[in-house]
Amino acid sequence: MNLRAKWLVRQVRWLVSWRNPLATKWDLLDVTAIVVAALLALLAVPAALWGGEQAYQAASAAAVREQAARTPAMAVLLTAAPGTVSTRVSNTRVATEAVWQLPDGSTRTGRIDTDPGTSAGTRVPIWVDRAGVPVPAPMTARDAQGVGLGVGILLWLGCASALAALAWGLRWLVNRGRGADIDREWRDAGQNLNRF
Repeated sequence: MNLRAKWLVRQVRWLVSWRNPLATKWDLLDVTAIVVAALLALLAVPAALWGGEQAYQAASAAAVREQAARTPAMAVLLTAAPGTVSTRVSNTRVATEAVWQLPDGSTRTGRIDTDPGTSAGTRVPIWVDRAGVPVPAPMTARDAQGVGLGVGILLWLGCASALAALAWGLRWLVNRGRGADIDREWRDAGQNLNRF
């Protein structure tokens, strides 16, 4: 029998240890805690799915609002962005003076975030709100899906972690009780031996 099969056999024997005549109340409590925690973790899956769905719905609504309120524009840099091209490796962006045209045909001048070292005259795609102020790109449907998936996974992991911590704490208490019983039994056995 290979190691995995032996491990599986040990786990099954441990789970049915309540049928063993040598099993104590502590053994039964130990197995019960693990089984209940595993069942509750399985029952937490629908709750996590529901939470993920609610987060997805909220993020989708926010994405629709953002896409309706933001429009793409093309900005032209009026000055070179400070920094050197070699600093593009990092995720830092620098504010640079630019001009862009709004959907109504008017132009705006202001500062936009660009990569360091970008030269003057470079065209940079940006997003603007209804007032023509540069804003981050709107959330997409894929972003909303990521939010829903992330929330669902985090909810389940939170539930599973809490259940694992409770089961571990209960097993710790069970082991203390088991140890106290063994100590008491050894003391009683020692007292009985001293009588002879």
